Amino acid sequence: MTKTAWVLAVGLSACGPQVSGRVSGYELDVNEALFATVDDGKGAMVGAVVVLTDQVGTCASLLGTKAPPNAMYTTFTLTRQADGKLLSPDVGDYVLGATTTAAAAATGVFIRTDGNGTNAIPSANRGALSGLVRVTGLSLDRGTMNLSVDAKFGVQGDAIAGSLRASRCIIDTPSLTRGFLFAGGPGPQGAGVSQSADCADFVACYTATQTSPSNIDAYRSNGSCWSSGQATADACTSACRTALTSLRASPYAPAVCLQ
Repeated sequence: MTKTAWVLAVGLSACGPQVSGRVSGYELDVNEALFATVDDGKGAMVGAVVVLTDQVGTCASLLGTKAPPNAMYTTFTLTRQADGKLLSPDVGDYVLGATTTAAAAATGVFIRTDGNGTNAIPSANRGALSGLVRVTGLSLDRGTMNLSVDAKFGVQGDAIAGSLRASRCIIDTPSLTRGFLFAGGPGPQGAGVSQSADCADFVACYTATQTSPSNIDAYRSNGSCWSSGQATADACTSACRTALTSLRASPYAPAVCLQ
């Protein structure tokens, strides 16, 4: 079956998104702002991915496995949870660099490809390490998301900030996670990914330091993080890495946390 992707609504106003910044010397230049929902392979929505880019016709291009050359993409993956269960996206504040127990968390990546379609931003400089993504309006029927972004990227702390309206890109989760934004995603519909090493280490450490660690079920080897597509898995792994670093910093951290 031929894979398709299309935009439900035009979300940019005449004056365009009011968001700006520079990461590793590259200017944020937004021609399109899109969002796509992420499901668990059974039809339940468990997150959303926001894409800001200097390209046009972006929704269909997300099906490709090779990134366009000389292009800019800034992505934010949004997840909500309660009692270890991932929830559908909604309005609210999504914290960048949050711990795994946060009710709403976000991860962000800045991509600037070279002439070969390879990300020219060093790995230490491309990730959003702190800040906030605030969703102030969301209508899946109308295909719009209103949001503001205040994020610091990389060890250098480059800032991106502003507000915008994103249009919904209708694309199935397996196709999205197989595309160039999430290379290495799951294969057939419903297939999962393995628990990451960062989350395995976090679960072992957190379990050793807590008396009732039931609120981390999503991050366990059979948790929803690994059955909801690569976008969700990547967000979970980032959260685990941040939380594990915090746990290891404690002078009372047990040996299992330091292995």
